[in-house]
Amino acid sequence: MCGRFTITQPAVVIAALPGLVMDKLPAPRYNVAPGQQAPMVRLKNGRMELVQATWGLAPRFADADARLLINARSQSVHQKPTFAPLFAGRRCVIPADGFYEWPQNGRQGAEAHYFKFRGNDCCGFAGIWDGENSGVKEDGIRFVILTTSALAPVCEIHDRMPVILRRGRIMDYLSEPAEAEIHSPGSQDEVASAGRRAHARLMAMISAWDSDLLESIPVGRAVNRVSNDSPECIRLRPPKEGLFK
Repeated sequence: MCGRFTITQPAVVIAALPGLVMDKLPAPRYNVAPGQQAPMVRLKNGRMELVQATWGLAPRFADADARLLINARSQSVHQKPTFAPLFAGRRCVIPADGFYEWPQNGRQGAEAHYFKFRGNDCCGFAGIWDGENSGVKEDGIRFVILTTSALAPVCEIHDRMPVILRRGRIMDYLSEPAEAEIHSPGSQDEVASAGRRAHARLMAMISAWDSDLLESIPVGRAVNRVSNDSPECIRLRPPKEGLFK
């Protein structure tokens, strides 16, 4: 899964997004958590735009206290009723340069690993978004990050990881069909067809992923606290001294 991520160098990440020009860059983030706002990139009228969005969708028919849906499995995102229409017509990129994972079945308060992108070719995660139906304001936009089976070095810590997009595949992932076509009445066939085409492209991107583009950094417990959003979160964990020297 993906439960925390970073965008520590916004200028580098934004530069990797083809055609996206900004007057003002977002601030560096070292510990983006579910329920918080973060930059999100989508297509609008054929051009990329960056907006602020909240990480996580509320489940359908859920109570106010229900946990947010923050991830969607890439293998089945085009088939799930909650996600299929969004995947067909509301795909997005979440700018990032790294993410955290904790050991599965680890004790509470366990130390995390930070997986940092190597080089400037990777620019974020594949996602889907929602939140503008019925005239909802822009601050109502929400996103979910797609995940896939973990490759090295992530698989040593966890069995899932976010779908990471490289510079040359951004438009392939974001492209057609138009959102208006997908959300028009009687468009279930279009949704299914668009979802299948987009899913085939997504699976091709995942199969071409190069695990050498990730660096694994063991970090301390600073990231465990949601309120911590500083370079301390990505600092290399000092080695533990043995009982005897």
